[in-house]
Amino acid sequence: MMNFKWEILGIAETHWIDSGEFTMVGYKILCAGKYTIHRAGVALILNKQAQNALLGYNPISARIMSARFQTKTGAITIIQVYAPNTADTENNVDDFYDQLQHEVNKKPRKDILMVMGDLNAKVGDNNS
Repeated sequence: MMNFKWEILGIAETHWIDSGEFTMVGYKILCAGKYTIHRAGVALILNKQAQNALLGYNPISARIMSARFQTKTGAITIIQVYAPNTADTENNVDDFYDQLQHEVNKKPRKDILMVMGDLNAKVGDNNS
C-alpha cells in the first residue's frame, strides 16, 4: 500500500491580482484576489498528492476561497481566509463574516471542515 503525504499551504494577504490557478515547480497554486488593486488576496499551494485529491475550488472574494478534497475516509472542505482588521468599516467586517458563514453552510454535511488563515484576532485587554 502506498502512503501519500498531502501538503497544503494556505496564504493570506497575497496582494495578487485576479483569481485562478497556475503551476510553479510542480505545485498548483489556487488564488483569489482583487481584479485591479494589489490588496488582500488568499491562496492555497498544493503538492502533487493534494492536486490529485482536489475535487474543486471556489474563489469567493479577495478574502475567502474554498477547496474540496477527497480523502480515503471522505471529503474535506478547506476555507482559506484573510479577515478585515479593526481599521476596516463595520459593513466590510459584517460582509466578510456573512460570506464566511454562507460558505460554511454550503459545505456538504458529511465533509470535514477546516477554516484557516489570518482572522486578524486581537488578544488582551488593549485591543487598539
